[in-house]
Amino acid sequence: MLGSMSYMHGDRMVLQDGMVVKQANATLFTGVPDRPDHARGFMWDEGFHQHLISVWNMNLTMEIISSWFSQADQATGWICREQMLGREIRAGAPPSSWAQINSDANPPSQHMLLGHLLDRYDADPELKEESYAEF
Repeated sequence: MLGSMSYMHGDRMVLQDGMVVKQANATLFTGVPDRPDHARGFMWDEGFHQHLISVWNMNLTMEIISSWFSQADQATGWICREQMLGREIRAGAPPSSWAQINSDANPPSQHMLLGHLLDRYDADPELKEESYAEF
């Protein structure tokens, strides 16, 4: 279910109005399915990765979710479905997938995760004692 976790930093490529645009550098902390073939972050996978990680370490899950939500476009709120930040990460992916299409949407796996986390928070009084204020 979880290959590894990755911390990446670099520019991303987005297809806007038929042209590939390199965006400013960004940083992402994410779970990745497997390093050799899929070393990039996939938004639809992250909700599933975090279901598992949150059982082990809720603070880590909150940090990763926060990292993903910080990727949102300031004007539209859109988040790239695949995060390929920098040349090193893109080198492991086919060039046809480098530029993300800003009209593509993502399945709601993170929405399911947020519902799960809220249910756990409501059901477990000890979680309320832990500090998540920085998130």
